[in-house]
Amino acid sequence: MDSARKHDREAGAPLPTLLFFVFGLALSFGVSDAAVPPDTMNYQGVLRDAAGDPLDGNFDMIFLFFDSASAGNEILLDQHLASGSGAVSVSGGLFNVALGSGSVVDGSGPGYYSTLSDVFRNYGALWLEIEVAGERLSPRVKVLNAGYAHNAGSLEGRPAAEFIDTSTSSQTKNGNLTLDGGSATGLIARGALRGGAFEDTDSSGYAYLANGDYGLRAYGDAAGGYFEDSSGSGHAWVGVGDDGIRGHGYRAGGYFADLDSSGYAYIAIGERGLNALGNDVGGYLKDRNNSGRSWVGFGDRGIEAIGDEMGGAFKDGDGTGI
Repeated sequence: MDSARKHDREAGAPLPTLLFFVFGLALSFGVSDAAVPPDTMNYQGVLRDAAGDPLDGNFDMIFLFFDSASAGNEILLDQHLASGSGAVSVSGGLFNVALGSGSVVDGSGPGYYSTLSDVFRNYGALWLEIEVAGERLSPRVKVLNAGYAHNAGSLEGRPAAEFIDTSTSSQTKNGNLTLDGGSATGLIARGALRGGAFEDTDSSGYAYLANGDYGLRAYGDAAGGYFEDSSGSGHAWVGVGDDGIRGHGYRAGGYFADLDSSGYAYIAIGERGLNALGNDVGGYLKDRNNSGRSWVGFGDRGIEAIGDEMGGAFKDGDGTGI
């Protein structure tokens, strides 16, 4: 036995014998409705001498936790010594100890443990060995459920299924989820097919983020996408009916400009279908092979046109005047 854990009995004192014990609850009350288990556990026993007579007095006791009924690894020790946190008071043989409230030290087994919570978190089966006044009592006793053990699958009263884990298993959360990244990114998502997928409950509208070579791909019964400013004065539909883009706004249906705004255009502005301006020209049009091309709003000219056949051709509706 380790000399640091050896405690000499008084000369002639009868050998103490632990005849029975009971595990109970260490109760803790707080303002929260959720049950938060304390880091102590009540232990009650009766201490008698070899003749069976109940003992009285203060006794040094050490409670040792093992992972096996015999031999095995010593995980944690809870020391209640007169020279430390205080010996255990025994009256008429009866004593009560809050395990975990003494001088708790790591055992000689693997890992490091400094609280009962750490031990019960990692070990599903534990055995308790008791040392009284330097004598080890046997056999070890298996630690059974205390009341708070029924809360072991919960955190502050909530079941484990309500928390997001870091495993590769799929999880479903009911209700809203708010992610606040502060000054950093609120949500980062990656996937082999896409970064994210969103849909309404009847799947009539759904969207994929970071989908293949597309930043966003969206589908819906009314439109692929809908955008508007906070006041609703400008809004646009993307992929609506047979139209690629449909836009409405108090000033114009659409506005386009180059980076330095030297060329810009309004679509559906006021009574005009198109209003375009540029430092070089208001508008420039040509066919694919560049054989015909024209400038609109070019210098002092309203229209300047060039073509392999002619500069321009105009006619009335019935073709009688050309």
